[in-house]
Amino acid sequence: MKKFRYSLLLLLPVIAGCSGQGPDVIAPGAEERNQTAILALGDESSGEIGRYYEADETLVEGEYATANDAPLGLGPDAVYERYEKLWVFDDDAGSIAVLNLQNRKEIGRIEGLPNGDSGRGGRLNGLAFSNLSQAWAIAYGSGSLFHIDAQNIVAVRQVELPGEPTAITAIDNRVFVGLEMADGTGGVGLMRSNDPDLNVEVVATMRRPPLFMAVNSDQQHIVMILPGEEADLPETGIVDTDPALMLLTLTDYTSPFDGRIIAPNLRDYVGRHPVFAALTKDFFLYLATSEGVKRIDTQAWGDFIDFLPGKAYSVVAADYYSDLVYAVPTATPTTVERITKFEERLSDLNTALPVNAITFVSTSKVHR
Repeated sequence: MKKFRYSLLLLLPVIAGCSGQGPDVIAPGAEERNQTAILALGDESSGEIGRYYEADETLVEGEYATANDAPLGLGPDAVYERYEKLWVFDDDAGSIAVLNLQNRKEIGRIEGLPNGDSGRGGRLNGLAFSNLSQAWAIAYGSGSLFHIDAQNIVAVRQVELPGEPTAITAIDNRVFVGLEMADGTGGVGLMRSNDPDLNVEVVATMRRPPLFMAVNSDQQHIVMILPGEEADLPETGIVDTDPALMLLTLTDYTSPFDGRIIAPNLRDYVGRHPVFAALTKDFFLYLATSEGVKRIDTQAWGDFIDFLPGKAYSVVAADYYSDLVYAVPTATPTTVERITKFEERLSDLNTALPVNAITFVSTSKVHR
C-alpha cells in the first residue's frame, strides 16, 4: 500500500485563539508580557547568562559575572523560569544554579544530581513546579523524579518511577511525567504533590514515549510530541517514522487526538531538555527539527506549517503572549534568528558564545 504524509484536522468548528498583538507592543501595565529573553550561553566547561530586551534592542551577555562578581562555573544546558527565579542546568556536572530573576544574583546551587557517571546514572532533562515551594526535576537514565525544595534550594527526595523520565509538566497539584517503558513504548505517570507517599500511577499509555509535554493555555489538555517509529509499520497507510502530536484530556486522561506531523523522526530528542519546543497562549507549538522550525496548531489539532524552513535548528523559544519566535540554527549556534507570528523576519542576534537555551520572561520583573 502506498503511504502518504499528511496532517489530521479536527472535523468540527474551532475558534482559533489569536491575540492580534504585534511582537513590538509592550503594554506598561501588563505584568506578564514576556518580551525579554534570557539566554543560556557557553560550552561544556564554562558559560554565562545573557539577556535581550526587545523594547530597546539591548543585548547583554555577561549578566551572571556582573551580578555575582564571579564566573558562572557551569556549562549551561537549559534555563527555566518560574516564581521569579532562573534555574540553570549543567547536565554534565549534575548541578542546578538558581538565580534571582530580577538581578541574576545566585540564590543557591544544587549539586550531586545525576550526571551520567557510573555512580550517578542518568542525565538531567526537565523541570516542573506544582507550587511555589515544590519543584520536580527528572533525569533520563536514572528512573527517578527528584523533589526539590524550591524555597531552600535543596533536593529533598528521590521518587522511583515505573520507566525512564522523558518529559514533565504540572498543573495544580498534579505532576505528569512522560515515561519510556522497558519495551520502548510510552506512558504518562501521574503523581500528586500533596500525597505524602508520592505514589506514581500510570494514567495513559502510547506507542512511543513523549519527548515534550505542556498544558495548553485553556488548561483542558496536555499537549505532547511523540517521536516516530523506528520503521514504517505494515499496512498503516501513513509514514510511521514521522513524529506525532498527541493530546491528553486533563479530566479523564483519554486522548482525543493523535496525528502525524511531516517532520524528521525525533528519536534523538528523547531524554533531552525541551529546548527544541515551545507552546504559546494562542495554542501554537513551535518545534525545532533538522528540516526547519514547524508551527503546529494544537487547537486545530494537527494543522501545521513550515514556519522557518530550509535548515536545521537546535533551539527554539517563543514569547507566550505574542508568539515572537527565537530560533538557533544548528550550524551557527552563535546566531539567534527572530521572526514574528506573522512570519516577518527581524534582524538576527549575534552572540560571542553559543546559545544553548532561551526562555522569555516578564520584562517588568527584570532589572536592566
